Amino acid sequence: MVDPSKKFMGRALDGLLTRRVLKAADAVFYLTLDEREDLERVGGRDMNLREMTNGVPYAAPWPIPDAMDVLFLGRLHSRKRPLLFVQMADRLVRKGCDARFSIVGPDEGELPRIRSAIRDYALEHRVRYEGAIAPESTRGRIAESSLLVLPSVNEPYPMSVLEAAAVGRPVVITESCGLAPAIQQYGCGQVVGHDLDSLSDAVEGLISNRNELVEAGRRAYEMVKCRFGMEAVGDNWERVVTVFRPPADGVEVSKTA
Repeated sequence: MVDPSKKFMGRALDGLLTRRVLKAADAVFYLTLDEREDLERVGGRDMNLREMTNGVPYAAPWPIPDAMDVLFLGRLHSRKRPLLFVQMADRLVRKGCDARFSIVGPDEGELPRIRSAIRDYALEHRVRYEGAIAPESTRGRIAESSLLVLPSVNEPYPMSVLEAAAVGRPVVITESCGLAPAIQQYGCGQVVGHDLDSLSDAVEGLISNRNELVEAGRRAYEMVKCRFGMEAVGDNWERVVTVFRPPADGVEVSKTA
């Protein structure tokens, strides 16, 4: 979480100490491309920068159910934009899309607006708010859905997206999400702008073509296996961390980043 400071003393400290520490490190880890850019702005480009992703457990992918269920899973906060999810649902229902739309998560201020919108749009039979669920229940709830939609703005690293991919569900996220490059690289969903039109078009494209939906879910699962699963993250650590042979006295010495 090293980023350029706007304060004079902060910039001075970075110039005298932070930059020196970064350059002297055997490796400097970053989570997202934005974090990498911040590190380079503080420490320059001659560091040994290494990506280190978060990991999720996974087993076999779950089949996508026949009944189409579009899921929003997250805190009901304005930055997550659950209201835009309801507006998207209204547009797609009016266009004749055969799907239900589910909202799951604790309220952080947006629930009254969501309930009001559902009532105003007469979506009571197509959009439902299920409340909050325990963290250990999220995997099962995602598996009951067809795809995950998270229209958040500037979402750094939403674990719900990785959890969805881990059970073989495609995702729709915005271009300011930290996982957007990975979703685009593996083709396991859609990365959209922050407007209602692009969000609605992306979701409609997936739910109207089951073959593409299933294929995107397969690619999402492969992405987790190759890059975001616990084994992949562990292998990445092993490639970066140098472990020396134990010395004669049997005390193991390791050199880490």
